[in-house]
Amino acid sequence: MSNVKSQKIVEADQLVQAGLAAYTESKQGLEAKISEIEQERLGVARQRDALAESSITFEDYCQLLREGIDWLGAQYAKENFLSFSVGTHPDSDITWTEYQEGAQPQPIQVLAGQCSMPALCFLFPDVIYQRICNALTEKYRTEWTSSCDIPYAQRAEIGRAHV
Repeated sequence: MSNVKSQKIVEADQLVQAGLAAYTESKQGLEAKISEIEQERLGVARQRDALAESSITFEDYCQLLREGIDWLGAQYAKENFLSFSVGTHPDSDITWTEYQEGAQPQPIQVLAGQCSMPALCFLFPDVIYQRICNALTEKYRTEWTSSCDIPYAQRAEIGRAHV
């Protein structure tokens, strides 16, 4: 009987050893895969950092300038013309008689009181953009240095995708 017990213990030990070997092999494979993925992640992070630190192209600069002009104009419109609830615009209560007696529409009152850069960006965004870009092109375009050929929009997407 002791021989049978010994035999069963040996078989059990062999099963445990085989299971342990399979576990160790699986663990090592997973650790290798984790290491590989970590190396890929670090490589992508280095690429992303390099893109973030590289200068933009002249065309991208002009695009960002356009976005800034549009944003200023939109902020001006929002603060001066679009801040009223639907149906409660100040001009909605002015009668025809009041207009004939000299009442000015609210946009005219707002514009008469100020001539700011946001107001100009609201009124003449295309002109402002074109005039600035023409001046920049004439002075800087041929000597503009860019350390990256990837467009700004694509770089922004890469930055968002890997954060």
